[in-house]
Amino acid sequence: MVTRDRSIPGAIIALLLVVPSASIGILAVLYFDTGVTGRAVYGLSKVWMIAFPVYWILRRDRSRLLPGRLSLGGAVAGTLSGLVILMLFFGVYLVAGLDWIPLGPLRNRAAAVGLMNAWTFIAGAAYWCLINSLLEEFVWRRFVYTKCRERLPITPAIFLSAGFFTLHHVLAVLAYVSPVIAVPACLGVFCGGVFWAFLYQRFGSVWPAYISHLIADIAVFVVAWNLLFQ
Repeated sequence: MVTRDRSIPGAIIALLLVVPSASIGILAVLYFDTGVTGRAVYGLSKVWMIAFPVYWILRRDRSRLLPGRLSLGGAVAGTLSGLVILMLFFGVYLVAGLDWIPLGPLRNRAAAVGLMNAWTFIAGAAYWCLINSLLEEFVWRRFVYTKCRERLPITPAIFLSAGFFTLHHVLAVLAYVSPVIAVPACLGVFCGGVFWAFLYQRFGSVWPAYISHLIADIAVFVVAWNLLFQ
């Protein structure tokens, strides 16, 4: 699926131009300016994260944007893994969620970015689950993992791409909760990145990982709704 080439630094250049952009957007909108400027920087970072890989894949790699099809095995693997993640997430929340998460600071932070409006939250959840999860699979598995794989064997490439995927999530989670909660949450994100990269490698398509990712995001937003509005 991927040809390794150690002589050309193109993959490294591509990674350097894409990976930091997610963290830049998060820093801008959650730490420096929750208003128009921060949201503009965040929006531009999202556009760059999609536009640059599209350009690179089509013009430099001369490849398909979304190779492979959704096989029955891929659909089953994606669905079952997503349901496992969902049950684990709900289980952790039911055991420790309300005791570990201070609701006041969480709701204040959510209000600052407009998420304490129920309809805005629902619209955001729909976008994040249905669309953003697919965009993330395209960026982090189709592009970032592929570029890691061009320079590394399968296992290191899987773990490195998962680490890159986790970086901006660390910043996002720390904006809402304490490090005590953020560390296990981000460990879960890293494990998800590892498994979704494995699915991409195994099936040669983003669709199994997308299904799993979508279900995992549904779990996140169900818990977030309960924390913010119940």
